[in-house]
Amino acid sequence: QSLLALKTPDYASMSVADFNAKLLAWANEDFSRMERIDADMLCNDFQVSFSEEELAFIRLTVFLSGTENGEFVQSNYTGDPMVAPAYQESLPQKVDKSNEKAPMWCDFGYRFLYHIANQETLTVGERDRCIGGMITAVEKFWNDTTLDDLLTMTKDDVISCLNSLAAEYSTDDIVITISAEHVHFDHTEERPELP
Repeated sequence: QSLLALKTPDYASMSVADFNAKLLAWANEDFSRMERIDADMLCNDFQVSFSEEELAFIRLTVFLSGTENGEFVQSNYTGDPMVAPAYQESLPQKVDKSNEKAPMWCDFGYRFLYHIANQETLTVGERDRCIGGMITAVEKFWNDTTLDDLLTMTKDDVISCLNSLAAEYSTDDIVITISAEHVHFDHTEERPELP
C-alpha cells in the first residue's frame, strides 16, 4: 500500500528525476520492503491482489525507476559516471517433441541498455511507453514467430530484428541499445529428415 501511494493520479506526467527521488525516499525508509517486493515480482507471487494497472505500475514503472536508482546510488558511492540502466529477459523455450528421437527447440534471451538524455525533462509516462513498448514488441516477436521460422534464423537475424525494434522505440530523449553479446539465441541445428 505504501508503494502504491506513489501511484498518484499525475505520476505519469512527473519527470523521471522527481519520481525516482520519491521512490528512493520510500525505499530508504525501510530497505527490506523493496527486497520483499522484488522477490514477489521474481516469483510472480503476490500476497495481495492487484488490478492490471497496479501490476503494470509495479512491474514496469517501479522496476525501471528502481534500476535507475540503483545505478544512481552506485555512481554516488564510487564517484564514477552513472552507468546506463539495463533490462534483460529470458523468454520461455519453444519446443516441439512430436518426434521423440529428435525434439526441436529454440532458446532466446536478450539484454538492452537505455540512455535517458535528461531525467529532469523526460516524463515517467514517456519512459514507460518507450521501454514498455520495446519489451512488449520483443515478446510479440517471440510469441508470433513459429518454431519452424525460428529454426531458419541465425543469431545475427535476431539481433537485426532487435535493433529495428530498438530504433522504433527510441526517441531523442531515450535511446535503446541492444547488447549483441548479451543476446542468447540457440536452437536445434536442423530439422530431422522425414522418413
